[in-house]
Amino acid sequence: MEDELIKEKYKQLLSKLYHIKNKYQELDKAFDDLKVSVKENLVVDEKTVVDGSFNNIKSTVDSLENELVNSIMPNVSNRM
Repeated sequence: MEDELIKEKYKQLLSKLYHIKNKYQELDKAFDDLKVSVKENLVVDEKTVVDGSFNNIKSTVDSLENELVNSIMPNVSNRM
């Protein structure tokens, strides 16, 4: 009986992780929209003033999403 409760908790956790994954995808789309808007409005000498910052943020978010999808979610899934 206890094993079934643990499996159910892992299923709930996995469901929440999928929800987080979907939020990462929404964040990615919103980030792309923001970047386009900034590029259209904050250009100095034909360069966006904050390109380096955008690249750092994008890299960090992508890294976190990859860890979620390739490490955390499979680990939780294997425990069910």
